[in-house]
Amino acid sequence: MKRLYRFLAIVIILIISQSGCVSALSATTVGADLITVTTVGHGIKDAGIIYITIDGDATPYPTYCMDIDISTQNGNRYELGGSGADPNIIWILNNYYPNTGLPDGLSNREKGAAVQLAIWHFSNGLDLSSGTPEDVFAAARAIVDYASSASIPQIPSTLDLAPSSSTNPLGAQHTVTATVLDPSGRAVSGQEVTFSVAGANPSANPVSVVTDANGQSTFTYTGTNAGDDTIAAATSFIVPSGAIWLGVTPSIQRLVMAQDVPRSLTQSATKRWSDSTLPTISSVVPSTNTPCGNENVDITAHVIDNIAVTSVTLVYTDQTGQHTVDMTGPDGSREGDWVGSIPGHDAGTTVTYKISARDQDGNEATSPSEGDYAVRWRDCAAPNILSVDVEPLNPCANEEVVLIAHITDDDGVVSVNLIYGSSTTPMVLQQGGNAQDGVWMSQSPIPGQIAGSRLEVQVEATDASDRSTTVSQFIHWRDCKGPMITEITPGSVDVCQGSSVEITARVTGTANINEVHLVYADPLGTHDVLMDPDASDMWTYTLSGCPTGTTTEYYILAIDTSGQSTRSDTYTLNWINCGITKSASSQTVSPGGLVTYTITYTNYWDDAVIDEDYPDKMIFISAYPQPDTGTNNRWTIPLGKGTITVTLRVPASSNTKFNFEQEASGVGFVRSWKDLSTAREPYDLVNKVTMSSPNSPPQIATSSITVTGGTGVELSQRESGSGEYLREDLITYNRKKNYIKEESNLSVKHQSTSFALPEGRTLNFNSTWNEAECVKNYLTSESLNELYRYSTKIDRTSLLEMEGNNTRMEVSSDFQGTRHMGYVKVAETDEKGHITLEKEASSDYSGSFKVIEKLGTTYTNGSTAITDVKHYDEPHLTVYQRGEQDATDSINLSYTISILNDGNAALGPIYVRDVFPAGTYFLDASIKPSEPRRSELFESRYANWTFTHLPIGQAVTIQLRVLRYVAVDVPINVVYVSAGYDGRWIYANDSTATNADYLSCSPQGICTKAQAGGGWNPPNWGFDLSWDTCDTCYRAGSNAQSNCAACNV
Repeated sequence: MKRLYRFLAIVIILIISQSGCVSALSATTVGADLITVTTVGHGIKDAGIIYITIDGDATPYPTYCMDIDISTQNGNRYELGGSGADPNIIWILNNYYPNTGLPDGLSNREKGAAVQLAIWHFSNGLDLSSGTPEDVFAAARAIVDYASSASIPQIPSTLDLAPSSSTNPLGAQHTVTATVLDPSGRAVSGQEVTFSVAGANPSANPVSVVTDANGQSTFTYTGTNAGDDTIAAATSFIVPSGAIWLGVTPSIQRLVMAQDVPRSLTQSATKRWSDSTLPTISSVVPSTNTPCGNENVDITAHVIDNIAVTSVTLVYTDQTGQHTVDMTGPDGSREGDWVGSIPGHDAGTTVTYKISARDQDGNEATSPSEGDYAVRWRDCAAPNILSVDVEPLNPCANEEVVLIAHITDDDGVVSVNLIYGSSTTPMVLQQGGNAQDGVWMSQSPIPGQIAGSRLEVQVEATDASDRSTTVSQFIHWRDCKGPMITEITPGSVDVCQGSSVEITARVTGTANINEVHLVYADPLGTHDVLMDPDASDMWTYTLSGCPTGTTTEYYILAIDTSGQSTRSDTYTLNWINCGITKSASSQTVSPGGLVTYTITYTNYWDDAVIDEDYPDKMIFISAYPQPDTGTNNRWTIPLGKGTITVTLRVPASSNTKFNFEQEASGVGFVRSWKDLSTAREPYDLVNKVTMSSPNSPPQIATSSITVTGGTGVELSQRESGSGEYLREDLITYNRKKNYIKEESNLSVKHQSTSFALPEGRTLNFNSTWNEAECVKNYLTSESLNELYRYSTKIDRTSLLEMEGNNTRMEVSSDFQGTRHMGYVKVAETDEKGHITLEKEASSDYSGSFKVIEKLGTTYTNGSTAITDVKHYDEPHLTVYQRGEQDATDSINLSYTISILNDGNAALGPIYVRDVFPAGTYFLDASIKPSEPRRSELFESRYANWTFTHLPIGQAVTIQLRVLRYVAVDVPINVVYVSAGYDGRWIYANDSTATNADYLSCSPQGICTKAQAGGGWNPPNWGFDLSWDTCDTCYRAGSNAQSNCAACNV
């Protein structure tokens, strides 16, 4: 055996395969327990036990190799051989390891190797006179010296059961024969086979029969119940030590079984017991005995059978021939109602019909047994005016018009009149038609009108029963150089019942378009509505949904400012039953709660299935009826209507808790932030269901629910600056208890720092220190913040703690710079959302101070996030945005947007999009937007700028002002930037929230400007801030208090 087994795990599994009705054995390798030996004539080998699994059993069973120079490897398959090993080898296997503890004095692995060497002596003539390890070879020589001979019994290998399937009438006897053979195909006699029956005629107890000299045993029983049986045969035996396993391919070495293994073979056959009793059609009832013309007639047949009804058909005969309708009902039941429909026919028509029922054994009954049922349609309706056409369709100015109407009636039309203004003119039946179905034309034309005129005309038809119908039609005279109507959608289409339809048309002309009409006719009459325009010559109107079977005809009429008009062709909308709807038991569900969806469908297609698309992490609980086997989201559905209910569990909220400890120190530039919150945001889950079949397009229904959230507490921290830095934090967080605690020590000193860059360049920083701590408690409506700015030194120890309704903040600080501490508690909010303060406190310092403060507050963050300030060895850009109320007019918001190329490649083009805050519109900008065009800019929600080139290290700044026309508490301005380089793109975005609510973290007293960003400011990047009315606030230095007085709005 090659050294392949040294570290190789090989899988041998016994596979039960079936060919016809034969059950047989096969196998594949799972591992080995080997040592390396040096042999005479065969070199270095791995010797020991190789393990296999049998019959899919996970238990590993030991085997030895039979061919010293042939290997086996992962995935090799085996079959049981027809004869056993050499008698000496069988004797060794029965008397040595692993069946006994012999030979003595060796480890189990060495015992296996000694036995393997002895087997190779008898199977391959291996010379054992010398070799290593010496003690293993000595034990192998002793085994050979003691070896005697032994044999193994005949081993069953295959079990055949015949016949595999058959059908007998009730009361007959049925016999099956089981045949047991060994691997060589020889009959195994005296083997016990056990027979049992399950299904319509289950056996009370298994029956055991011993095989005869031909290896066969028989079993006979009588079926008394109609239906299907499964007959099972099984036999048990031992695969003994010494049995040989042969490789499926000849190049694989043989294995010999080292232990007795109990095994069994099973096989089954099917039997159907048929019945000859005919179904009984106990009643046949039509939905009406006097249907009106063209009214459908539903036929209900009650059918009974002693086994199962599988189909019921309705066969009817009319003037066009014989027609067959598959009725719908409880397929496979013994009793139930089956329904089929005869389509409506013209009044005066008589149709005859029969009902035929068939059960699962092919027995068929017909009702009536002699003759036919009959149904006759009567005339119930007024004349049906199928269409009214104008010739010409779009008359030019002063052109005469003729009306043509297509009218049908079962009794026959006796008169048709054209009515317009004060005139009533009879219409004449045209050749080729008749009173039941004919085309009628106005006797004299309608005089032409001037361009732009619009005339309503009516066509009134009366039948022999004095029933009458009137429809309206509009005629529009146009200047023949009038508007052009193109791109009408959706045209003539089928529409799902209840679904609204958006009708659009492109209308152009030499003159401006004054108005565009949608004229449509439905069962309620004719309607004329104005369509809505957009900026691209498209006109739109949305029609409400209609019930199944409704037909709506429509056309477009366009009129320009000169009075010229154009009418389009007429189109048709047909509302059809789309087949599937879905609803939820509740629109809101708590985390971890249950929701039940109800799916209602109408299926017209064979092989139709319904597939549920469950949202991610929703857990399937139950469904009725049960889904298809092996799935929890698919149902194969019958023809007709049905309902499926599915219950799911929505994801539970996470209850995170942790302790976090960190320490950082060094010299350089620092920018860091931290945000913690215990709040839970609500979110929506959309569940989709699809009904599909090979013969129809998929139909989809959805249902949306909201998983509720909850308020909590928040902690935010921001800091930046250059110089010496030391920070220690210990944070405890428990979301379930709404608990956050932070204990921290901070020590910083300002100094200039620099970083060496490639090619002798440097990146310098000279930023004073800014530190902000903000907390919010939404449970108690409190907000508290502490802010340090323009500081050259901060030594600060603090404790921030929030737990449900309890909040505290303790600070001991020694600093040089400016400091603000603020606290707000809200009492209530009125019906308009305005806030009333219950408590408010603040303190401000500028200079060198030591401060100890204790407050019961919470914290929040109002800062604008900003990317790191540093040079990148790759293409990169950084976006900075600041927002504030306009110093000249408080209803305006001003935004400073700066884009810095801080990467290693020139960028271009650069596309900038600013999405204005809700409730605002564009006022002006320092750089004119590239789009939308100016006439549309003041109604747009966004503005775009395009810059062709931005060199390395350069920045571009946009000053933007917007006007607020709706008071939004937290206006949010969003900037998106994309920049190109070498055919590739990089992207960045930034958002600024102008906090005006009680939880704002904007500092009070120093440079607040009611600023949108709040929090700390970036280092000086060299941005052009000349248009910024509060530019001095960012360069105030030690004179911040006086320099910024003008900025405090």
